[in-house]
Amino acid sequence: MMDTGTMNDNYTYYKGYEIDDEIILSVPDTGFPTLHLWDGFFRDIFRDPPLDGKGWSGFTRDMHQCEGAFDWHEQTLIPNPKEYLDDILQYKDKKFQFSKTPEVYPLIVELLTYAVENGKAVMIDFG
Repeated sequence: MMDTGTMNDNYTYYKGYEIDDEIILSVPDTGFPTLHLWDGFFRDIFRDPPLDGKGWSGFTRDMHQCEGAFDWHEQTLIPNPKEYLDDILQYKDKKFQFSKTPEVYPLIVELLTYAVENGKAVMIDFG
């Protein structure tokens, strides 16, 4: 588990879920806040993926096909965050199951946007 232990770590959406799986998103070597998220929020965003035959990308592909970041649930560097940003944006109008998922969604979008705009990779880890 990656625990940077800095003041920039955001545990808001993992507190109270410590007995469940954690997803940690960060932009290494920057001051951007590290997100510690209950995996239920993450799964809420990416459940029910599009079935339009165009194929999946980003977290949708990784999660549903057990590839990339979700291959072994190990720390993984995502060198092309634009693919992941484009992927999550297709869920912007989705009705989420959990009441706090709409608060988590923009945090992930913001982290991915920051990485894209600054030419940085994103790290995903599992606690």
